[in-house]
Amino acid sequence: MKALFVGGTGTISMAITKLLVEKGWDVFLINRGSRTSELPAEVNVINLDINDEDRVKEAI
Repeated sequence: MKALFVGGTGTISMAITKLLVEKGWDVFLINRGSRTSELPAEVNVINLDINDEDRVKEAI
């Protein structure tokens, strides 16, 4: 399974991100990269601002 989150590093979403990785999901996060140090290595981080619509379209 695959999951794409906008953010993914907040209190609740970090827990969900880690749980999905533990369950073997491919997890992708679109975020600005300010809190990625706590993420499991398996998480695919797409560093960009969600408000930059052209870059988001290109990335996904």
